Amino acid sequence: MTGIKQQLYQFCQHYVQERTARLRRQLADLRESLDAEDKNSSGDKHETGRAMIQLEQERLAQALREAERLESDAQRLPRPAIATGPLGPGSLVRCAGQWYYIGIGAGATEVDGTRYFCISPASPAGMQFMGKQPGDSVTLPSGTFRIEAHH
Repeated sequence: MTGIKQQLYQFCQHYVQERTARLRRQLADLRESLDAEDKNSSGDKHETGRAMIQLEQERLAQALREAERLESDAQRLPRPAIATGPLGPGSLVRCAGQWYYIGIGAGATEVDGTRYFCISPASPAGMQFMGKQPGDSVTLPSGTFRIEAHH
């Protein structure tokens, strides 16, 4: 299981790095568009285009701040190891027939034909798992379930 946890850990690291890099590229492209807009025209049409670009810049800047926070969270994840003690960040959990990696909210990925959900400890599901042990119950949107395994 440590090999799978290592792959999930790397998936989360790659996910946030790619997301942050993509948002930075988009912001740089918008800055270029804004510079081009300043040089090319004037008047109402110019102001409208400039305002739209600035709104998009603000939206992307907010998304970048969130991505950087997520990247910081991913960097604090413990390196994959054999599970001991209660569930926490870095835990791999089986519950209700599903696998969950408590790390960051990076969505689902597949490793060796098995689907894993990468969830944040701050998400509703993640909060249910924190501090629990195999055999404990958690309440998820689809019902109350027993934690089957912890790796």
